[in-house]
Formats: sequence, structure tokens, C-alpha cells
Amino acid sequence: MLQVLHMGIHASQLMGYEQIVNSIDFITKNSAKTLHIEENYGIEKGKPANFIVLSAENEYEAIRKQAVVTYSFRNGKLIAKTCPSPSVLAVF
Repeated sequence: MLQVLHMGIHASQLMGYEQIVNSIDFITKNSAKTLHIEENYGIEKGKPANFIVLSAENEYEAIRKQAVVTYSFRNGKLIAKTCPSPSVLAVF
């Protein structure tokens, strides 16, 4: 979904930092509303605990870098783990 969001940001010409950060709602909160699963969306006690962990410091970096999903949880149980490949900057 990050790739779709990335293209949408470019197509709709969202250029400001805040616009890009807030655009993450299109694939999170707004998707839950569209699918009518708002009552199960969010991080609170008693909710299903279906979530992913991205290898990014914040929303902006997740979108900019197309962050890798490092952990995926379903019903509170780890179902997948990925180790992002290391990046090395070579100075010539």
C-alpha cells in the first residue's frame, strides 16, 4: 500500500511535509472507515492486535523510503519477520 500511496501523493501533487505525513491516514484510518471496521481499528486493550512494524523513524520516512515491513502481527501473534538489507554509502 505504501507504493500506491506514494503514487497518489505524486498524482495529487501533495508537496508539503504535513500533507505527506497526514497522507498515511489514507491507507490506515480512512481505510478502516471505508471497510466499516473502525470499532476494531487502533491500539487499545481488547482490540484484535493486527498490525505491522515498518523500518522507519516516522510516517514521512516510511513513505519516502518505501519502508520494509519488519514485523507482522495477527491477533497479537507474530506471523512474519523480515530483516531489512543493510545500506552502505560509498564515497568515491
